[in-house]
Amino acid sequence: TACWLLHVLIWRIHRPEAYPIWLPVIFVILPVLGALWIAFSGVAHPSPADWCIAAVAFLLHLSLSACYMGGYAGVIEYSPSAEILRVVAEDMPDGALRDTVIPRTAFTEEALTGKRIKRLVESDTVELQNGTLRLSANGKRIVALCHAYRAAFGLKEKAQG
Repeated sequence: TACWLLHVLIWRIHRPEAYPIWLPVIFVILPVLGALWIAFSGVAHPSPADWCIAAVAFLLHLSLSACYMGGYAGVIEYSPSAEILRVVAEDMPDGALRDTVIPRTAFTEEALTGKRIKRLVESDTVELQNGTLRLSANGKRIVALCHAYRAAFGLKEKAQG
């Protein structure tokens, strides 16, 4: 809860463009530093059982934080599926005719790819040089992780949309 409140406070003051960097700092690094400070400052004298409880609590925190960080991008970024739902919701309770949905959406190059490329450059996952996009070292690691994750579930290397 404290991490989430800190997240909201920071975003209310100024929403960082490089949120993929900020969220792990808020939800992982700061709690680890806080726990280490408490453990080694002499404020508390944890027993072995306390360490075990703290480790389990941290695993729970890490799991919840990972789910939150993974879902966060889907909430703040442009989502074609959410855009279609928004258009259909405008015509409820009757619903929208299928042929009228696409013209009423914000499906533009900027919304579909432009913003994403800008954020990838800002978060140092791709580099833009003379109109050419190239993976940075961070980008290569992310692609490898995505491929490994998809392979673990038996999915094709390339998603089909």
